This record gives sequence, structure tokens and C-alpha cells, in this order.
Amino acid sequence: RTIISSEEGLGIYLYEKKRRSVLNKLDTVKHKLFDAYYSQLNAMQRKAVTTVNGPLLVLAGAGSGKTTVLVKRIAHIIHFGDALHGKNSADLTPGELNSLEQLSQIHGCSPDMLRPVLKKLAVDPCPPRNVLSIRFTNKAATEMKNRLKNELGDLADEIWAGTFHSICVRLLHRYIQRIGFDSQFTIYDTEDSKKVMADCIADLELDSKMFMPRSVLQIISGCKNRLVTQEEFENTAGDDFKKQTFARLFKRYQLRLANANALDFDDII
Repeated sequence: RTIISSEEGLGIYLYEKKRRSVLNKLDTVKHKLFDAYYSQLNAMQRKAVTTVNGPLLVLAGAGSGKTTVLVKRIAHIIHFGDALHGKNSADLTPGELNSLEQLSQIHGCSPDMLRPVLKKLAVDPCPPRNVLSIRFTNKAATEMKNRLKNELGDLADEIWAGTFHSICVRLLHRYIQRIGFDSQFTIYDTEDSKKVMADCIADLELDSKMFMPRSVLQIISGCKNRLVTQEEFENTAGDDFKKQTFARLFKRYQLRLANANALDFDDII
């Protein structure tokens, strides 16, 4: 147990009081500066942009600025981290704090003027390479990349931005050798896959009317989307002749892909 004198206690109290006063003042100044920095956004958009911890769902109608909010949020995370809500250092000199306060009272400051000042208040900013931005279509992904480039310049090149398939292909080019493929693999489209399956059906001398390439590929696609391997599918066939045949085709199809150093669309995901 530590015993402190009344003078020491008073000193601690005054120090903490001053510290809280500085933090409160800094918090007020930060909100004013960020409101000015994001003056082109409405209140809810600013709230979404500056909320950086935990999940966040943005719901709004078409043309209401959802993409703008996402682009600004990514840039905010990279430039400032949790500067608005995080614990900034209270070790600012009185002069520095006064300068920030004076700046917050100036109307019409441009984002370019405010950005270097706000960067000094950054709390755990995120490296661009740790940001993942996924869109469903190529058009939407291209738009996002272009807007990130306009917002962040060369920093945008480090962001993982694209569609589900393009992001997965990028990962596979980096790591696919770990599963026995060469990094210069080929991606088979739907028609390529049908041709491979037709060859598999011919190899096993099966009736192509009973085992149509498209139908067999749909079953294989369903297995891959449920993360069911060829071996697991085969183990569930039991005495079902048709299912056993599907399993044989599944195995032969995957072997042909591997021999060609190729993946189909489902393999990418």
C-alpha cells in the first residue's frame, strides 16, 4: 500500500485536471477540424467515414453517395486512422494546441491545407497494403480503383481493390505453388470447362446424353461452392451408380485441370 502526502495528492489532482482539460479541448478542436475537412459530406456520411473500428453497414439509395463514403473512409483510415475518436497524445505544447484551435476557427480551409495538420493527430493509421476493397462487378471495381487513385494518388496502387475473382487470382499468383500449381496457371472459362468434361466423359466411354457436360459441371460446381472435395463426394456415393460415376468424372476432371496447370472459375474462389 502506497501512502502519499496531501501535497503530493494535490499535485496529482491538479495534473490530472489539467490533462483532462487539454484532452477535452483537443477533442473539441479535432471535431471542428474534421467537420471542416469533410464539409462536403452530411453529418451521417461524416459519421460513417470517421468510424474506423468494428463493422459498419452503409445503407442508402442509388446515387446518394455510398461509393464516395467508402472512398473517403478508406482514405481516412490510411491517412488518419482513429484520429477523431482515438486517444491522442496529450503532450501537445500550449502553443501547438492554440494553433490547432485557431485553425479550427478559420472558415474555408481547404482539405489540402488541413490534411498535413490532421495527419499529425493520426492514431494507428492503416498501411494501404492492409486495405481490402471488393466489388461484385468489373465495372464497379474499376470505378472504385479510379476514385481511390484520385483520392490517394500512388498510395492507391498498394490497396487490394477488385472483384472477388480478381482478388483471389492475385492471391493465387502469390501462393498457388503451395498447393502444387505453377504461378503461371491458366483460368478456364465455361466453354473450356465443358470441353474438358466432354473429354472426361469420352475417356470413360459414357453416354453423353445421360451424363451431359453442363449437368456434371453443375454438380461439381455445387461441391466446390460447399467446399466438398472430390474424395468427400466419392465417400458419399455409396451404391448409387450415377453418383459413383459423377465422382469418377469429378476426379478425372480435376486431374485434367491439374495436368494442364489450370483452374476453373469455382477453383479461383
